[in-house]
Amino acid sequence: MSLWYESLMGCLQGCGHDVEKKATCIVTYLSMPVPRSWWEQAMESGTLSDNYISILSDSLAELSQVARLKGQLSYGLLIAVAFTNDNAQEWSSGKKAGRDGSMDEILSKARQVLIERPELMRLTNLINEAAKQAPSKENIL
Repeated sequence: MSLWYESLMGCLQGCGHDVEKKATCIVTYLSMPVPRSWWEQAMESGTLSDNYISILSDSLAELSQVARLKGQLSYGLLIAVAFTNDNAQEWSSGKKAGRDGSMDEILSKARQVLIERPELMRLTNLINEAAKQAPSKENIL
């Protein structure tokens, strides 16, 4: 188990049953360099790790529990979250770019990234296909 994953699990456990806090934790962790490296490697190699797809799928399921996010989420958006820190700028809240952005700011920026980077949609299509074909298994988040 990776340090990133262990840290994510610790963050989620610290949230208790608060779905909003869990969602913020997930989005924050998906915006880190580790998931970005997964997607960059997948785009270069054309292969996807089942573990990364599981994490993404479980993240989507957890985030969908937040009522205001229902119908707004997709694998593509969650992949784009990893690319939201490309330009050092401030979030609309005035916080410095990076993991300090709110969940809404990160998701808003991810929507922009998804438009600006069509290669992420190609990766999303591969993940959608792989997720459909993957056998149903226990959530890892």
